[in-house]
Amino acid sequence: MLATIIAVAGGLVCTGGSIMTAYGANNTLKALRSSLGAHDLTITRYVTGQHIVPLFAGLPRQTEKAMAHDAKLVKGGVKLLVAGFILQTLSVLFSSLWPYL
Repeated sequence: MLATIIAVAGGLVCTGGSIMTAYGANNTLKALRSSLGAHDLTITRYVTGQHIVPLFAGLPRQTEKAMAHDAKLVKGGVKLLVAGFILQTLSVLFSSLWPYL
C-alpha cells in the first residue's frame, strides 16, 4: 500500500515538473521569436533601402526579464522531475523489499 502511494505521488510530482519545464521553455521561445522577428524586420528594411527603419526600444530588457523568470521555472521543473523519479524508484524498492523488512 505504501509503495502504491509513493508511486502515485512520484507520478504527480513528475507531471507537475514536466508542465513547469514545458511552460518555461515555451515562454522563452516566445520571447526569442519576438526578438528575432523585430531584428529581421529592421535588417530587411535597412537592406532594401527604405527610409523608415523601425526601432524597437526596450525589447532586450523585456526579453532578458522573461528569460530570467523562465529559467527559474525550468530549474524548478527539473528539480520536481528528479524528485518524482526518486519517489518512483523508492516505490519500486519498497515493493520489492517489503516482504524482507
